[in-house]
Amino acid sequence: MTFALTSRLMLAELFLISGTVKIMRSPSGHLAMLRVVFGTVGPWAQRLVRLLPSFELILGLWLSIGFAVPGAVIIAVGLLVVFTLVLLDAMRKGYAGPCMCFGATSNAPISMINIALNTIFIAGGLFSLSQCKRDLSVLKPVWQVTVTEAVVVMLSSLTLGSVYMLYRETEGFIREIRRSTGQSR
Repeated sequence: MTFALTSRLMLAELFLISGTVKIMRSPSGHLAMLRVVFGTVGPWAQRLVRLLPSFELILGLWLSIGFAVPGAVIIAVGLLVVFTLVLLDAMRKGYAGPCMCFGATSNAPISMINIALNTIFIAGGLFSLSQCKRDLSVLKPVWQVTVTEAVVVMLSSLTLGSVYMLYRETEGFIREIRRSTGQSR
């Protein structure tokens, strides 16, 4: 199992989970963030926010089955770059709402951990893309992945997800302590 294949499958998992969670949630949080970033949200943005979860699911499936891997990885990395730029702009403009990242599983405000996670996924995607011609296992469809390879991907995802969730819980706990003691930062 190569790191490039692991990176591609983690991108697939990211978009499958994110798309699924976003379909189950209201798009109002995404629209609120876009209002802060762009000042207004027209009908085009509302349609885009409603179509994004379906697109993420299709992209996740595309990455999973190994169909046109270089194109799928380029699209995934491009989306993550756009998401990261929107997050950075929202932070710069003082947006204090939730991140809405990865399907908005947390109500914690945007922080540099969101940027760091996106950067990790972008770097993994770029590495995977760079290995497409040298390492043919990157192009392997998901049904040809061995049990060991699948376990490595799941453990990698769980580790990254656990670190993220632990950080978010700790951040919320510290915020509550500060609020109860009257400290601002």
